[in-house]
Amino acid sequence: MSDQELGLPDPDAWKTESFPEISRKDPRLLKNLATLNWETGEIIPAKDLIEWAMAFEGTDNHVGHDEVSGFIVSTVFMGINHTWGRGRPHWFETMVFRQMDNKRMLGRLIDQWRYATLEEARAGHKLAVAAVEKGEIGE
Repeated sequence: MSDQELGLPDPDAWKTESFPEISRKDPRLLKNLATLNWETGEIIPAKDLIEWAMAFEGTDNHVGHDEVSGFIVSTVFMGINHTWGRGRPHWFETMVFRQMDNKRMLGRLIDQWRYATLEEARAGHKLAVAAVEKGEIGE
């Protein structure tokens, strides 16, 4: 029995159906995207999807990266607000991973925190590094 006889949708229908066009400047795409002025800490809302993506190409978005006592503490500017419009924006994230045997690969995620500002992210990174050094984070 064919898909059509079974009442299933045509898998190639997307090729001929018209869908509303989404522009690279569509506010629905851009409302949770931004770049960062690293000198001032200003979060700059994205105005163009392609320009936003190109701003991340080949750039190091690390606020901090430390290898401490067998762990990696990494804090980055994500460029995406991970609260998706609910509450304070979260543009930055610190993650603590256990190092793998080769000392460069990330292992299992141990803990993570998110922040709204560059200042908070820098402070949070320092606190995470100190917590790992004191044995407060990790196993």
